[in-house]
Amino acid sequence: MFNVFVPIPGACRGARSERGSSWLLAALVPALLLGACQSKATKKEAPREEVAELPSNPGGAHPPSEIKLPGVEAVPLPGDLTPAPWLADASRVVAIERPGGPWIVAGGNHWLRWFDASGKKVGELEAPGATQILEVFDVDGDGIAEVVVGKGMGRDAADSPMSAQIYYLMDGKGEAVKKPRVESVELPESSRAQVVGIAAVPGHSEEFWIASFVNKFEVEVARYQRQASGTWALQESRGRHRVVGDLTVMPDGTPVIARFYGNSADEDGGVYALPAEGEPVQLPSTRGARAVLALPGPEFRLVMADGWHKEYGKKAKGLITLIAKAEQGYRQVASVEVKGNYGFNQLRLGQLHREPGPEILASGNGSAVVMLPGRPDLLFELAGVEAVDAFPLQLSGDPRMEVVIAGPQPAIWSPR
Repeated sequence: MFNVFVPIPGACRGARSERGSSWLLAALVPALLLGACQSKATKKEAPREEVAELPSNPGGAHPPSEIKLPGVEAVPLPGDLTPAPWLADASRVVAIERPGGPWIVAGGNHWLRWFDASGKKVGELEAPGATQILEVFDVDGDGIAEVVVGKGMGRDAADSPMSAQIYYLMDGKGEAVKKPRVESVELPESSRAQVVGIAAVPGHSEEFWIASFVNKFEVEVARYQRQASGTWALQESRGRHRVVGDLTVMPDGTPVIARFYGNSADEDGGVYALPAEGEPVQLPSTRGARAVLALPGPEFRLVMADGWHKEYGKKAKGLITLIAKAEQGYRQVASVEVKGNYGFNQLRLGQLHREPGPEILASGNGSAVVMLPGRPDLLFELAGVEAVDAFPLQLSGDPRMEVVIAGPQPAIWSPR
């Protein structure tokens, strides 16, 4: 999941954020402006291919949501913030569960570091480029999670090439290794060095989908698989698509992309499933999307979040939408506009209440908001949090999870 503001008017989005705008602009916008910070890598850009024009959402083209809630104000969720200065300059954070206690893994410009729960550094590796994607998957199927990183251009990394790596920080028993093994995935050459999404294939180890820019506007969505030699090979491509902001995978293995806008900048984007055969299927989104996540469980459920609108200054609002299967196709279960938030670009799952089932944590543009899928009318905001990235983790015996925060004031949020 690539935390972005918007493609063309990116500086506008940062300027509209009332909280932490200067830090966010300094950290993220230089990597995202379309013409201002193109990579100067000497590699030849991938040849341009014909890009299929997907159906654009003209607004109101889909049946209305079963629950449509404009301007919902998030209720402060009481908690305590423990400063985490050791996460300074981190742009992405994740947590790895392990027998000896969780590790917090952080990525920044040209580095990857991991810490125990107290903040003591366990290890560090040089990792050229700006960290754009940071995920944890059990890549090799041994029950121990690996760290998957997408890197490219960014602040103080304008010339960095695009890359994806898998870091094996632990052995099969969850113990630290002295020299972590690193595997690389060869991505298409591009002058716009941005990885926008990496998603595991449910039920399959040693393979995942990657969405990455191949030129100024186009993103290729491709599946890679690990070979016996330890190298990663391209297995298939689901085509090139304009201005993709995120990627997830359905339980049946179908990739789903979120697009900021349509086939031109004056059209709304949307969310599209990319089946192996046939044309892309547009899901009932309200407008362009920047983050998308498939929820676990026997029934298909998808959550998307945005804030992008072609008339940014007038209509941009944080929006969280739940989508489910219908008798024919898909349906919008709920569409909730979050009052006072200009949009989200990161979605995670966690357990922040005592309610059963996973809850949605949306962040990436200042505040961090929690939605209970069964109660979309009830939103909570982590009190005092200003987040570029947020990741839930279990640190105590309380069933409610803590949240590690990357941002201008990095911290660990604990529920009261």
